[in-house]
Amino acid sequence: GGAWNRSEAVSNYNGLQVSLSRQAGRRFQYFLNYSFSKALGTTGDDPYVEPINPRERSYGLLPWDRTHIFNASYNVLLPDFVSPGGNGFLRGLLNGWQLSGITRYASGVPFRITFSGMFYNNVRVSRAWWGHDAYSGGESNAGAVAPVFYGDPRTGNTGVGEHMLDIEQIGIPPLGESGPWQQPYDLRTPSRWNWDLTVFKNFPLGDSKRLQLRVGIFNLFNQAAPDWGDVSTDLQPVCNAFVDGVPNGAGGYANGVCDPTQGFHFDEISERNFGKILTKRGHRIIELAARFDF
Repeated sequence: GGAWNRSEAVSNYNGLQVSLSRQAGRRFQYFLNYSFSKALGTTGDDPYVEPINPRERSYGLLPWDRTHIFNASYNVLLPDFVSPGGNGFLRGLLNGWQLSGITRYASGVPFRITFSGMFYNNVRVSRAWWGHDAYSGGESNAGAVAPVFYGDPRTGNTGVGEHMLDIEQIGIPPLGESGPWQQPYDLRTPSRWNWDLTVFKNFPLGDSKRLQLRVGIFNLFNQAAPDWGDVSTDLQPVCNAFVDGVPNGAGGYANGVCDPTQGFHFDEISERNFGKILTKRGHRIIELAARFDF
């Protein structure tokens, strides 16, 4: 017989969206919007539905799910710093400045902890573990075997070189068993705040001529946060025992074959580096500009 593969995927989005705006007004205009939402569906970039227990293994939070999203844009005519009867030069220099900005907040995106190496999407391991290879699809599922959770692996650390995940809370199941296909904890990258502000003033120079001075600050508070790709995710199981003289199915014998009944442990690199933040993205940018219109 042969195999018949087909692409198939489902998704659904539910959300509450609220917006508030003030477009009129001389000194202050704004537009605010907020979304509280959840995106569920066939997980992974290459949709693959497990033929056994598809709801349990293949359906969960989508990689682009964001629980909270808030956006604000605003323009403010700043108060005059010099009274109408004050020095004319200072009035021209200090009065009439405007501030405009965009503020954004977004929850982190979900990520899934999976084994590296032989446990992940390995047809032979899946056959030995389950008696079939249905659990060896692409990145859309949890791999042939999913990790066990002893507790919440989140540490709350966000600094480069720190561990945002605790490997001591993650284990390897015994032969024929698996951890949960959908993780019991809301594992996400850190949330992000971003503030972009611009302060500017137009100086009339007669007729249609004017000079505009502008100061722009992007990522005002210099927030940097890691994406999931900026974290060490290598979680490599190593067999505890290897045996010789195992029938190879072709009339001979093989040596150095893993005995899965003796269990597994994580390799040294995984013990040392798993969950470590390798780098963070984001930095403050300041721009100074002058524009002459004529």
